[in-house]
Amino acid sequence: MDACPFALLALLSADVDSSISSKSKWDRFFGSKRLSEGDSSRSIACLLLERSLLKKLEDVPDEAKLLADKRALDKFLTADARCESYVYPKGETETDRLLLGEFRDCFHSCFLAAGGESVLNLRDIFSLAEVGPGSNVGVYGGDFYSKFSSSPMSMTSPLLYRFYKTCIGAYTLEVEAEKIRSASLGERVVKGSVLSFVPKTSEISRTICTEPLLNMFFQRGIGNILEGVLKRRFHLDLATQPDFNRVLADVGSREHEVFCTIDLASASDTISQNLLREVLDRDSFNWLNLVRSEFTELPNGELRQMNMISSMGNGYTFPLQTLLFASVVTAVYRVLGLSLVRNTRGRIGNFGVFGDDIIVRPRAYGLTCHLLGLLGFEVNMTKSYAEGSFRESCGADFWRGYNVRGVYCTSLKTKQDLYSLINRLNVWSCNHGVPLRSAVGYLLARVRFLPVPSYEPPISGIWTPSKALDEMQKDRRFGHVLYERYVSNPKKVPMHDVATAAGWPKRWNTTHGETTKVVHVDRSLASESFPEGWINNPPGIILAAVSGALRDGYVVPRQDRIRYSLRVAISPYWDWRDTRRRDFTDDGWARFKANGSTLTVKV
Repeated sequence: MDACPFALLALLSADVDSSISSKSKWDRFFGSKRLSEGDSSRSIACLLLERSLLKKLEDVPDEAKLLADKRALDKFLTADARCESYVYPKGETETDRLLLGEFRDCFHSCFLAAGGESVLNLRDIFSLAEVGPGSNVGVYGGDFYSKFSSSPMSMTSPLLYRFYKTCIGAYTLEVEAEKIRSASLGERVVKGSVLSFVPKTSEISRTICTEPLLNMFFQRGIGNILEGVLKRRFHLDLATQPDFNRVLADVGSREHEVFCTIDLASASDTISQNLLREVLDRDSFNWLNLVRSEFTELPNGELRQMNMISSMGNGYTFPLQTLLFASVVTAVYRVLGLSLVRNTRGRIGNFGVFGDDIIVRPRAYGLTCHLLGLLGFEVNMTKSYAEGSFRESCGADFWRGYNVRGVYCTSLKTKQDLYSLINRLNVWSCNHGVPLRSAVGYLLARVRFLPVPSYEPPISGIWTPSKALDEMQKDRRFGHVLYERYVSNPKKVPMHDVATAAGWPKRWNTTHGETTKVVHVDRSLASESFPEGWINNPPGIILAAVSGALRDGYVVPRQDRIRYSLRVAISPYWDWRDTRRRDFTDDGWARFKANGSTLTVKV
């Protein structure tokens, strides 16, 4: 496809140059991050589009990747050192003591049930535990069947396996599946998690720690309990809270004295064990500590003992930090005498917390930042906004009520990368009324022009309004439109004949009773299409089907590269708009339907 990212950026700069004010051009030339209050929203949007286009580019030389990984590792180790040295403050002033006391009271009470016992207990944790979608230490695959029926069971403590065996004891199918798995593959006690890197920006990577299987299983159970606490105590639903945060940021950008946004640096890596040991009851802290990984293996093979309670990759990290920061906001509001207005269906609240995206009233901004500092966190001042017309939260950037979020190009290697970028640039162009003919034309010249309706995924082809189509293959009777599109074609493992091939239940024999059951598994009957290390586990197949991981007789293992193929589809409503998607604004959609061909779709 030979698309050069720097040539693309040069063409895009030429496209938007006439829409950027002279002041913003000066800022752009000198690399300034300051935005001029006198600039128009369109000018700001054009400036941010230029800045964002290659910010997260992954197609960089190996030397640049190594440097980005090193920066991420240094940042991770620095955050852990801060956790090690953190000491819970006594409070030098009366205000500090009030803030710390209110925070302790709020956060501690979130972990207590009505009777005074901890909300974290084995029964509830197991009932809400689940297998995550990612990889785990020592596990052959990322799907349900691989993890619980056809891999060694990894954990940091044998106690976790005893808990697991005790909890599944009442479920016959789980017991039998575990006996087959255990007899063939056994269990592995590991030291801890494994640190690796995932792309974040072209300058710095993001660290993530891969957890052992049973640790993650119980971590997800704790995380789901904490999500329930967030809903009951603060009306914060992690599934919908990003929408509320975006609304609050939008309002704050239009009315400067209504809301401020706060962002933290390395928030998930700076929740110190010393902090939680001080403010939580013993049972709750012990549960968090038991299922975490005490050690993590660095890329050079070094085992490092961690002082943070958890990292990105831990199953309870995100709800825990959301709960902690919601308690911070509550403490500040109590000290200031502000009422805490929670989100409801018909009303947005007067605060918002989603991970480390925090939104508060201007009156509470200073004290919130101060309390966060007392608790060992660092406010990222370059991404926190208390003044001016700009607000940022949950992937949305607002300037005076106008969404000026740019477009991020992560890769230009495949057709799907180019189709996705073309569609996102077209949407941006229609929303802001700024043609990007040169940039989009450069990309269009490198792919087949494959028109698809806008409700298709962005990788399927080029979103095209009916007005811009030269020919439409319509059914003469009903007016349907036939078209081609790219769809994912992942590698699938057939499982529907496995039980028969294994001779189940004839060859799946157990001696029932109080003595240990002996399970005989014929590994020679493993299907040739199974990934390496898989075994035939018939009760595990049934569990996978019940859990929804088995679809149409197939399991889809975790894949590093997804294949795509062309398929014919039919559309009875080509220009239908899916209002659940927030890509097009109302004006942008009208502009797309009416003028798509003259803006960006064709050159």
